[in-house]
Amino acid sequence: MRWRSGASVDSSDYGFSMSNFQPFEARNKLTCRFFLFLKRSIECDEMWSFVFSKTYKFYIWLAIDRDTREIIGCYVGDRSRQSARKLWASLPGVYRQCAVAYTDFWQAYRKVIPSKRHRAVGKDTGQTNHIERLNNTFRQRVSRLVRKSLSFSKKLDNHVGAIWYFIHDYNAQLAKH
Repeated sequence: MRWRSGASVDSSDYGFSMSNFQPFEARNKLTCRFFLFLKRSIECDEMWSFVFSKTYKFYIWLAIDRDTREIIGCYVGDRSRQSARKLWASLPGVYRQCAVAYTDFWQAYRKVIPSKRHRAVGKDTGQTNHIERLNNTFRQRVSRLVRKSLSFSKKLDNHVGAIWYFIHDYNAQLAKH
């Protein structure tokens, strides 16, 4: 992608991982066996955003724990299979190994998430309601994600920083309750 200044920007350089953030389960040091007993499930989705102008599209890939509503994985990039892989890699290991993932029918998910733990469902089933609601919360609370707004990021670093700040604040608010 080329910016107006002529500098080349690679969106794959701007992904970030939740691996430094430990979810409730990791803080309690639950094992995968006990984790399976709880029958954990996650919901994954992607949300469109832009930087500088609407011609420079970026997708925010999110994964949440269905029970705790905690954001457990995130990646900012394009809408490719490589970005889906990076979202999957951003999840804590216990989720990658044990949890069932509910997604929409986007093809990248089918190729990245192991078939034994992947459930592609439509929006009418209600299996992805929590992640869709989280997308709406993002758009309401982070002004630069509103589609028709005067608030937008001029730099991708600032865009990722605002998303990162919101995720940590959101998870911290969940931890208080």
